[in-house]
Amino acid sequence: AHVIAVATRNPSKWQKLIDAARRTSGTLYIPMVSKQTPDMSDTDLCRAAGCDLLKETPEICTWLKSVVKSPTTIGMYTYIDGEAHVRASLAVDAITMQLESTLGADGLSLAFLGSPAVACVVPEAAAQAMEANHQQGSWWHRPMSWCLGGFTPSALPPVRAANGDTFFVNDGYAVLQGPNYALAK
Repeated sequence: AHVIAVATRNPSKWQKLIDAARRTSGTLYIPMVSKQTPDMSDTDLCRAAGCDLLKETPEICTWLKSVVKSPTTIGMYTYIDGEAHVRASLAVDAITMQLESTLGADGLSLAFLGSPAVACVVPEAAAQAMEANHQQGSWWHRPMSWCLGGFTPSALPPVRAANGDTFFVNDGYAVLQGPNYALAK
């Protein structure tokens, strides 16, 4: 496999990635702050590896365009606390759009870490089961609901599209995660 890693400048993390790559028959591409030379040790590579997604988005995009070949999958696995997570998500979106314009829609696929704490479309049967479970809650749901200000069903009312299709949505957002997480997702 060919893996193109985009990660921050953290020599110890790069050492782990390089060590893992050395144990495979694959190829690891890494962004460098200086040109790689044949005599560089792994320690030197780790010191020169990495980039800042929030500050170097255009440079990362240019580098990726030079190494990415079709077909490819972009995995977006970033997480940063607070509002920086929104900016990181937007940076990945901008890079993805540029790569799609270079590779074409058929040459690019996307991968994301799944999270139960997002809203997503679910089958009608799942929405019905969520509603039934909410109605048939265990004995402790009522007192806990009273203490916590109420449990809100996660199955939202059906959404009707302009073309007549009906979609069922599970609202998995948790208030504790805050608005930045919701916006980034």
